[in-house]
Amino acid sequence: MMTVHKKKLDFQFHKPVQTGKKPFEVRINDCDYQVDDIIELKAYGKCCNYCDGKSYKRYYSGNCSGWMNCYESEAETIRVKILRVIYPKQINYDLTHWVILSSSFGKINLGDVRKVLKEYFNRKTLPKDYVVLEIQVMDK
Repeated sequence: MMTVHKKKLDFQFHKPVQTGKKPFEVRINDCDYQVDDIIELKAYGKCCNYCDGKSYKRYYSGNCSGWMNCYESEAETIRVKILRVIYPKQINYDLTHWVILSSSFGKINLGDVRKVLKEYFNRKTLPKDYVVLEIQVMDK
């Protein structure tokens, strides 16, 4: 049975996911992600928050291209389909041994996964409760 998950997506990753340049998500597996599930990713970040309070709808002219604050229903949303769920035991060897070419991970670039792990988790391997999700943007 397909499930729709509603999650936040850091605004810095919004455009790369939307354009297909980042065909993966690193997520805590807190909702038992399955192949064919849908994730609604809502833009979220320091200057592009959605909030539960007043909607400011004031355009921010800084480094991002969104509203400073808005209701969740007004936040930019990307719908993606999960193509594959990759668990730590399946990917951590390749991440730590700098495997150059691994056809088992499809469109996912291990260098990009390493970068996310370093920036967000300050580590080289996928934490045990996390998964890498291969995703595909769905038509609106």
